[in-house]
Amino acid sequence: VEGTQVPSPSDPTPWARALAEMLARIHQVPCGLETEAFLLNANSEASWFLRSGAVPDYMRANSQGAAVWNMARDLLPGLKVVEPTLVHIDYSPGNILWAGGRISAIVDWEEAAYGDPGIDVAYCRMQMSLKGTGSVADKFLDAYERAVGQRISNLGFWELAAAARPMFSPEGWIDGSPAKERFGQFIDDAMVRARA
Repeated sequence: VEGTQVPSPSDPTPWARALAEMLARIHQVPCGLETEAFLLNANSEASWFLRSGAVPDYMRANSQGAAVWNMARDLLPGLKVVEPTLVHIDYSPGNILWAGGRISAIVDWEEAAYGDPGIDVAYCRMQMSLKGTGSVADKFLDAYERAVGQRISNLGFWELAAAARPMFSPEGWIDGSPAKERFGQFIDDAMVRARA
């Protein structure tokens, strides 16, 4: 597939808008019953860390891990029911190729699933925050909500769920500064959003 990654654009506003609008298009892809049955359950895949029944050791190793696990466990039964969509599960700048200033491809569909579209929004926002582009993550969210014509339900929960992934394997993600501090701020913000 033609294209290259653009993890740090010179002009982040149109970059974030293009990412958001592409994600909205993905979430509008119709899925018939046969396709739904073939795809993974997105909600289950994204909340995998709660299956342990207790705070897992890899989350205990993070100073915020137990709080994330407990809050996510408490919030899970009360999640708002939303219209399920096609979900990429790993939608992030590293899986998006650009050519000629436009998105040319979305790659890494091995976990394609069907469920709450907020999963993709949350994961992409976490990736942006870890790269130090938290304000761009907010622009991405605004552009996505404009594209779909509504606010995203359950976003705080899915941001907490996204945070479990780097805790499981922190090397190269959150094991050094400034990513470690950015990750902590992302979790703090997600907790505030989840309580609202």
